[in-house]
Parts: sequence; structure tokens; C-alpha cells
Amino acid sequence: MLHIYKTYSASFKNLKLLLLVLVILNSCSDFLEVEVPSNEIEPSSVFSNTVSVKAAFAGVYSQIRENGIISGTRSRGSSILLGLYTDELQTFNENNNPFFLNDLDSEDATVSNYWGESYNNIFEVNKILDGIQNSDALTAEDKNEFRGQALFLRAFFHSMLVQLFGDIPYVTTTNHEINKIASRASTGEVYAQIIKDLLEAKSLLGITNRDNDIVFPDKITAEALLARVYLYTEDWTNAAQSASFAIDNVIWEPDVNEVFIHEFFNLSEEGEDIGESVIWSLKTDILNNQNTNLGASFIIQENTANFDGRPILTNDLINAFDLNDKRRDAWVGSLIVGSNTLFFPTKYKEPAPTSPVTKEYPIILRLAEQYLIRAEARAMLGDIPGAKDDINIIRTRAGLPNVGAFINSQEGIIEAIIRERRVEFFTEFGHRFYDLKRTGYINAVLTEIKPNWNPEGVLLPIPQRELDVNLNLLPQNPGYQ
Repeated sequence: MLHIYKTYSASFKNLKLLLLVLVILNSCSDFLEVEVPSNEIEPSSVFSNTVSVKAAFAGVYSQIRENGIISGTRSRGSSILLGLYTDELQTFNENNNPFFLNDLDSEDATVSNYWGESYNNIFEVNKILDGIQNSDALTAEDKNEFRGQALFLRAFFHSMLVQLFGDIPYVTTTNHEINKIASRASTGEVYAQIIKDLLEAKSLLGITNRDNDIVFPDKITAEALLARVYLYTEDWTNAAQSASFAIDNVIWEPDVNEVFIHEFFNLSEEGEDIGESVIWSLKTDILNNQNTNLGASFIIQENTANFDGRPILTNDLINAFDLNDKRRDAWVGSLIVGSNTLFFPTKYKEPAPTSPVTKEYPIILRLAEQYLIRAEARAMLGDIPGAKDDINIIRTRAGLPNVGAFINSQEGIIEAIIRERRVEFFTEFGHRFYDLKRTGYINAVLTEIKPNWNPEGVLLPIPQRELDVNLNLLPQNPGYQ
């Protein structure tokens, strides 16, 4: 497994170089005040104070934002590519995208990037965990806080990988000899380790002041990811409990137009206006007034020089919205090009930097997911009225009537939840793909609209370059050479 051990083996040899890179790549102003020493620093010294540890974390957050599975770019981001892979997106005047054509293979560069970037980030997080543990300078309180954040990130990266690739190695060490021959653990074993990491993380983390910075994960963030994992593993009782914790501790945003607004005022101003319902987001390059890449990736402007290859929403998705659903008005834009009306996501409104303020950060976890997780868990536990209450929180904000009184069966409520998840989370980091897989609807839905859909496409191929260097990753996922 080449990328687990190759890329960052010398990451902490020179703090001066590390911090210079972070200044270039990372946007978080808290990390730009780190004093850069003039002499070379030994690796253990990176963990001699809280500022330098935060700088090490900042490098990871920067990579999450700019590269890999949840980056917002058209070439790599799962919001675009998994939307093309399923029934959310298509391309305009250019249909040769292998994700859209469901024609992926083990040599695909993006698939290799998903695997490689994720394991590089896991290696970095494990490096931080080692440094924290071995540090004599950090207080016990600081160690607990940093360890909790690192465990959350390790669980988060593995949770994305297991959804895409199925059985994967769960990497918990920086030992090159162990990592380069790591074997794939079963999906069940991976989820068990994810839950273990998240349970420890939440035991170590506190609840931060959510009127300020929510880049660093806290106890609420860990509980929210736990709720998702419990949902995916059908642990309904724990899914409901973890979702309830997030619901009880995060303010609900009642205005559909404000859900994705996360405004950072000019650096001369005080404070941030963080959108309600945000559980975890990443900062953009605030010094250059950058907004999330998702706006630039999705928004089609009239002066766009070339529409070829740009993602547009499918008619199937547009038709899934109920009449008068405010989300369609707020989160879907349109543009007439020739005889075609192009629909595109406008959850994020800014396609370019905005001066003098940056106001749109990529939101990774938000409260609506927790309500719909709890609704599904309640339904599976037989609490139909409670499930309806949670669905109706979402529908009320969308300007829709409550779930009908005639829907009283578990099956009917689950179908209503899946429909709601479709229009609530469209083009958000692959939610639709994961929902279709876990509910068993994927083949029936995609066979109807995707001529090349293959049932074995529920998993992506293990990158060939990884199989070439680590035979313990064999066998390849079904359906791929």
C-alpha cells in the first residue's frame, strides 16, 4: 500500500518548512501567527506547544479541503463525481466522464487519488497521535483535546474509504514495515474500529463555543459522525441516541436560504456569523477572500466560455422535488442555453472570491442529517410518530405540509425519509450513492436510467498501483480486472 508510508515520511523534520507550506496552503488565521524558528527542529519538537500541534492539524485540514474525496473540485470532489455516478448529475455536451458512464477501472486516476490522499491523511493523523503521546511539553488537557480530534479524523477518513471500497486496511500506526503489507479488514471490522475511535474521541472532547470556530471537531462532531455510522450499521438505538445529542446541542436554522451561509467578516471586524445547523465545516483561504470550491464547481454563469463537461442536475432529480418546495427555489439555479434549460446546484452562491468578506465555507456535517438519521432509527424501532416529528422539522423549513396521516407503516415512513434525504442532501459528498447502497435500492433505481450500470459498481476498484506493491490487498473487488 504505497501511499500509506511513502509520502510523508519526513513531514516533521523541519518545522520551518512545514509552517511555510501551511501558510501557503492553509487558510486558518489562527495558524498564521506561528513563529517560524531559524534553525532545524527535531520531529519531537513539533509537539512542544499547542500552536505547533494546531499547525500540524492545519496541514491535514488543508488537504481535506483541496484534495481527495470531499474536496469541492470538479475533477476530484465526490459531490460532483458520485453525483455523476448515480442519478443526480449529468454532463452538458460531453458524456465521456468515466463516473457518469459507470466505466471505472483500477487504473482510474481519481479512484487512485481517493485511496492515496485518504491514506496519506491517515498517516499524518497517526503521526500526530504518536507525537502527542510522546510529548513531555503538552498538558494532559491539551493531549486529550488533540487526541480526540485526531481520532475523529482517523475515523472520518476510514468511514469514507469503507463506503467506497468495502473491505480496507484500518491503519493505526506509522510503522512503515507494518503499513506496506497491511491487509484488508472486513467491512464489519472496519466499522467496529471506526466506532471505537469515535467513542474514545467523544470521551476526550468537550463542546466548543459554536459561535466561533467549528473547524476543529468537538464532542458534538464526534456524536454526529457516530450517528451516521450507527445508521449505516443498522444500530438503530445508538443511531437515535447519538443523533439526539447533536440535535439537543446545535441550533436549528429555520430559513432554507441561510443553511449554507457561514460568513467570516473582514479580519478587521470581530467575530464570525456561523450559520445555524452547522456541525462541522472547513475554513477556506480567508486571507484571499476565497469561498468554497463547490460554488465554482457547480454554478453556471451566462458568461461561462465552455459548458462542455460541466455537471448539471438530472431531470430525474428536479422532478423529485414536491411542488412549492422552497429548497428547489433556494438551492437550484437555471440557465437557458440554446434550446436547453440547464439546472445546477446553488446551495453555495459564490462562484469566485468575494471582497472584502468570505462567507461560504464547505459544510461537511449539518443538523438536518441528524434529524433524518433519528427519523429513520425511530421508524425502525417502531416509533412512527417520533419519526414523523423529525421528518416534519425538515419539511416545515422547506415550506411543505407534514407527512400525511395515512403513512403509518414502517415501510411507508422509510420511503418518505429516503425521498426527503434525496432532495435535502443532493450533491453533498455522495449521500445519494451511500443511501441507495445501504437501502438496497441502487440496482433498481440506476438500471432504469444508467445504461451502463453494473450491480458490481456498488464498490470502486482497488487502485492497481496499490495492488502491485501490496499483495495483501488482493483480491480485487468484484467486477474489475
